[in-house]
Amino acid sequence: MEGYPPFTVSIRNGRPIQVWNPVRMSPLLPVGPDTWFARFDWLTLKAERDANGRITGFTATAPWADKPMKVTRLE
Repeated sequence: MEGYPPFTVSIRNGRPIQVWNPVRMSPLLPVGPDTWFARFDWLTLKAERDANGRITGFTATAPWADKPMKVTRLE
């Protein structure tokens, strides 16, 4: 997300979490198909998938942002 520090989405104990750094992590709560809520940031992440079903990135929305934000997948 432009203007924000990078974060990763990881799987820990079988559940997705948003990781900003080794100390600041937020569980991602499922709220719909391919959609999760990060309660610490009041951020909703909607997965974007390619033709093979692989997640290529996310669209993030939050009440504090003036528009949806693009989150890209880095290898």
